[in-house]
Amino acid sequence: MYLERIVVKPRPGLFEAARDFFFLLERGYGRKPALDLVSSRRLLSKTERLLLYRSVHPSWVAASRSSKRLEPGTIRGARVAVDGFNVISTVASAIIGDTLIRGNDGFIRDLAATRRKVKSSPIYFLSMNVAAEALARLEPESQVWVFDSQISRSASFAAAVEAWATPVLSRNADATVVELANKGYVAVTSDSVILDRVDAAFDLGGFLAQKISPDAIVDLSAPLREMEECLSHCPGF
Repeated sequence: MYLERIVVKPRPGLFEAARDFFFLLERGYGRKPALDLVSSRRLLSKTERLLLYRSVHPSWVAASRSSKRLEPGTIRGARVAVDGFNVISTVASAIIGDTLIRGNDGFIRDLAATRRKVKSSPIYFLSMNVAAEALARLEPESQVWVFDSQISRSASFAAAVEAWATPVLSRNADATVVELANKGYVAVTSDSVILDRVDAAFDLGGFLAQKISPDAIVDLSAPLREMEECLSHCPGF
């Protein structure tokens, strides 16, 4: 199965838009109206808009998530709950050379959400195997892989992981990962909804993306951190 690459050129206007969006979020604007305003002013494409939506967060949200981000060495001996399709999508994007983004919360995400769906095809099974092998080398005590049952052929993915992990098919994968995290598992994901509801998380997809395709990662964390520092010195601005 051929997958068209999703490529976003990191043009100056994109970084300016990221700063504008961050500024509005810091001032209490809602995400959608703020993004609508920035997209119109900076003439953003649909994919550039998605890039900002997935990577730019208010400082207090970014700080909270960043404090939960675990390093690979902490996985040894832990029980892990893997957000299956989240990890698979990020690794697949890295393998085919999609643009990926590091947000100001430190997590790395793909841009495939509005362009393609995870399907039962060789690239996604390859990505799952790459992720599973990398995770196994980190020596967790056990693995649970959670898949959204509403995604086509999810049962095929669940069956494929039985050799090394416990598969779970769930009608609400996010909620299931959070439930397992509350029972002592480490959430393995970059999904914002999950990150806001757990105490700790490991970004396996981002960890592998940095090894597979580091040049494809657009890093917004540094310019937004500079913007945050500027705003902290001008609180009335």
